[in-house]
Amino acid sequence: MNLKSSFLYAKKILNPPLGKNSTGRKSLIGAVFCIALSLVPLVLVQTVSDGMIEGITARMVGLSSYHAAAYYPYAISQANFELQKKELEDTRSVLQGVSSVNGAFIEATGTSLAAGKKGRSGAQIRAVNSRIFSENASFKKYLKVVEGQASFPTQQSAVIGKKIASELGVHVGDTIRLIGAKTSNTGIVLPNVKVFKVSGIVSSGYEELDAFWVFVPLEQGMSFLSGTDARLKIGLEVQDAFNNNFSNKVSQIKTVITNNWSLYTWDQLNTSQYENFSSTRILLLLIMFLILLVASVNISAAIVMIVMERRSEIAILKSVGASPAGIATSFIICGTCCGMGGVIIGLPLGLLCSVNINEILGFTEILVNDFAKFVYILVGKTNYTSVELLNPAYYLDSIPIQISFTELFGIAFGTVFLSVLVSLLPSMRAGQEKPLSIFRKL
Repeated sequence: MNLKSSFLYAKKILNPPLGKNSTGRKSLIGAVFCIALSLVPLVLVQTVSDGMIEGITARMVGLSSYHAAAYYPYAISQANFELQKKELEDTRSVLQGVSSVNGAFIEATGTSLAAGKKGRSGAQIRAVNSRIFSENASFKKYLKVVEGQASFPTQQSAVIGKKIASELGVHVGDTIRLIGAKTSNTGIVLPNVKVFKVSGIVSSGYEELDAFWVFVPLEQGMSFLSGTDARLKIGLEVQDAFNNNFSNKVSQIKTVITNNWSLYTWDQLNTSQYENFSSTRILLLLIMFLILLVASVNISAAIVMIVMERRSEIAILKSVGASPAGIATSFIICGTCCGMGGVIIGLPLGLLCSVNINEILGFTEILVNDFAKFVYILVGKTNYTSVELLNPAYYLDSIPIQISFTELFGIAFGTVFLSVLVSLLPSMRAGQEKPLSIFRKL
């Protein structure tokens, strides 16, 4: 029994004559749909997690840690204020002149208490030059203006995050107070209060990152943060920061800064977060793979049923010279076709769900909330709080989709290979059937 004969017999199994009721064939069709349905969440998790991780990482790197950051070795000092400003600006100009650097931005960061009309909140002070909002590519791409403008019309202006604006109950035109403490030259801790007028409210689309941001003009921020443990740095935008040759560009940057400065790259500053994202993604994919594995077992069960239905055919084929390997190959082909059928149905469905995931989540959220409100009305309750399927405090408010055709090909190949594996045992048993034993039982 050659390979062509095995294919012909497999075709007969998969496409029996009209009117012939085959439980085994129905089981095979069911196995195809089980594999297709299990592929949908696998593809969905793969594309959505890739997009989510890339979106969050791009915001963390572009808006917070920068591609690389050169840290100033000294604390902000009111006594040496002008000298520090000059040294920072001179170093920024040198770094800006490096061929691989697209932008260099001075920033002072620290913490304080912020007070508004309706409340108080901790705040992360970010003292920057106003040009960062218009010249930094990541700020232009990811920092969306909710109210007002992302700039400092006066030296007493502040641009704040959407979350902290809600906590303080302020809008554009309102004032906020930044309350901190500083140590005098004599070692006495003194209160430090500055008033700023909100000129803009912004959002990065990732609340956990921008929840406490308060941007203020660089000089005002350095003055407010002097005498504290605030850090001064020069954030760098570097060409192709996610490519393999990034380390060469970092080495080039190190040659132009003095030894007392410390240079850190984005992967050094965000190691724990990136590893956490990667491990979470791997865990989700593992769970989805286990679901696919369970679905693939249906192929094995379906082939067992087909073998039982066609024992008489197997006996006749073997009695006229069909080899065990040829018969086993026919059933392996059937299992492979099931896997391919599941891939043909499941991958497009998974991709369709992936590209429309934001709309699907929005529609599902509306249905869940409407149903819950209806139940609350039936039981006489009115204090219903709307449900958010993806809390913006922990996820992006809009999920970017990242489709990797290499990974999709890997999923398709793995599914077909898994189908072949689960088909091997029942197919080999079919090839080992004894014709005489079968005829005696007929």
